[in-house]
Amino acid sequence: MKLTNPWILLTLIPVFWFFFLYRVKAKGALKYSLEPETLKKLPRPSRLRQLPKIFIFLTVCFWVIALCGPIYGVREEKEVRETHSVRLVLDFSGSMGCSYRRGIGGAGENPEQVVRELSDQFIAARAGDKIGIIAFSGRAFGYIGFIDHARLREDLKGIGTWSRELGGGTEPGEGLFNAFAGFLIEHVQEVVEAKSLPFKERSERMETAWANLKQIKASLYKKEKPLFIPEMPELKERGGLGKGRAAILITDGEFFTGSNIDPVTITKEYFKRFGIRLYMISVSKEPEKVRKAIESTGGKFYFIKSLSDRQNLEKVLAEIDALEKAPFVLRVFSKEKSARNYFIGVGLAFLIAVAVLGLSRKFRIIP
Repeated sequence: MKLTNPWILLTLIPVFWFFFLYRVKAKGALKYSLEPETLKKLPRPSRLRQLPKIFIFLTVCFWVIALCGPIYGVREEKEVRETHSVRLVLDFSGSMGCSYRRGIGGAGENPEQVVRELSDQFIAARAGDKIGIIAFSGRAFGYIGFIDHARLREDLKGIGTWSRELGGGTEPGEGLFNAFAGFLIEHVQEVVEAKSLPFKERSERMETAWANLKQIKASLYKKEKPLFIPEMPELKERGGLGKGRAAILITDGEFFTGSNIDPVTITKEYFKRFGIRLYMISVSKEPEKVRKAIESTGGKFYFIKSLSDRQNLEKVLAEIDALEKAPFVLRVFSKEKSARNYFIGVGLAFLIAVAVLGLSRKFRIIP
């Protein structure tokens, strides 16, 4: 226990002096001359008569300590897990619903439905993590990561409907760029919230982040040399985008170098550079350079014959889930609580005791 204002204890010095050292000299008191034998017969004053005085002094002591602001620490142990941020980059192009993608002879489940249902299971198992969904075909949509997964899982049910508005074709590069953009914006939000910056400065930082992303996307479209993000304070303060960020790309296509955005370029230049792990699940056996680009991020490439193969796809997602789920660690937390009420209560108890003792002549204070 510690006191926030210990100097108030100095007031107990004059209080102690008044109660135990100060003596009032009585004026005009009668003086008697008694024989020694007579004095022996007189009753000796009981020391118990000092109890009320002692209790009053203790009452003052406890109340003075209460004024000092006593606080004590409460030790708590909790098993906690580091929050991860994961983006599911899902292919919802027209081929995902075609019969020839359902396995041999067209027999089997619809790949689009299998991916949707297993993605829902993956999200449900990631309580406490930030999960976002990016759907892509010719273009991509989706940025935000949610800790409250109820809304996300509800949106996932209708993802096939609104993804048709993204145009034809398969553009995994678009999906990966949106995943990277989401991580960057999420990181900036975390930094400004942690620093409790004024609204104007928060807005300026967010605008700067969006402007940088716009420039990066334009350079990727033009197939120019990858544009390095200018010095952003958020990246300097945390040494990058921080830990625990990963994207899972599920597609029935492949990495087309002729795409709007080259997936290999964004993987090597942005995912790897900023510490974002990339996992890819595909029905196409990608070239070696693609596999190396993915593995350079710390992620992994998975080949399965068909996305309608629920068992194998579920097994792969379970492996990724295990890789991207931080273990629980025991952390000790110490919280400070005020002990003022305890000292006030004890002091009040002594004061009540003084009142009770005052009812007895034996303890009554006689001047």
